[in-house]
Amino acid sequence: MVDLSKSRFKSGKANLLWLSIILFSPIVGSILYFQLKKGYTERRPRQFQPKFN
Repeated sequence: MVDLSKSRFKSGKANLLWLSIILFSPIVGSILYFQLKKGYTERRPRQFQPKFN
């Protein structure tokens, strides 16, 4: 649920769909979410990028 709330989905409906899948079948829904989330979320750059000189 925490990862679901932090993820940026390409569409708003995908977020609600995954939320309902995880709530109605927690074990299978969580496994499916972590396996398939790369296709539904946007890639964003890492926020912490230290520069070592």
